[in-house]
Amino acid sequence: MNTERLENSPAPAIQIMDTDPLNALENDSFHCSWEWHLARLSSVCSLIYPFAFRLSGGNETELLHRRFFASADSLAAYFGYSACQVRRGLKELEVVGFFQLIARNKFKPTQFRVLSHNDWASKHKGKCTMKVEFPWAGEGDPLGQSLWRMSGGLVKFGDFQVRNLRNLEVDENKIVDEFSTFWEQTGKRMKAGNVPASFYMAMKSASQAAHKCAA
Repeated sequence: MNTERLENSPAPAIQIMDTDPLNALENDSFHCSWEWHLARLSSVCSLIYPFAFRLSGGNETELLHRRFFASADSLAAYFGYSACQVRRGLKELEVVGFFQLIARNKFKPTQFRVLSHNDWASKHKGKCTMKVEFPWAGEGDPLGQSLWRMSGGLVKFGDFQVRNLRNLEVDENKIVDEFSTFWEQTGKRMKAGNVPASFYMAMKSASQAAHKCAA
């Protein structure tokens, strides 16, 4: 059983930290997510929210139909917290806006509508750490993200560099596979800033050779 707070101790007033961390924060390493917001709340919130989001239908279900209801006692038993801690967590999620109250009836589980992070962000402008679309400014292309991950976060492909790769008209999965080989054989021993251009030239040469063979 989590001992974050004793069951019978008085419930403290809900506060979202004195510095209001839900306000905008510039962060060069990560883009915004529900995890960033919930890390500022009671620990049980980070368990309740994804559980509720999944049970309510998640992204496959329209917000209007995304409902969650469960008693504090059942959630407490499931997660190993006290019912009091769970009630506090539910209230915090409601206060910050990730849960919207649908119905609260005595002796029945409270019903909530569960917002995704995108839903929440659209209703709370300026309160995300979403300074950038991805870990570097301006580059949100999925191909660039895949290449960045393949390098262990060491190589950042600029937007124009990703466009150049796409203009080669090579299948995206093929590009990622080729970069994996390039990275292991050559790229990891180069300066990170030189990798995108070198990889592009290698892909361009391979593409031209393939076209000549096809002709």
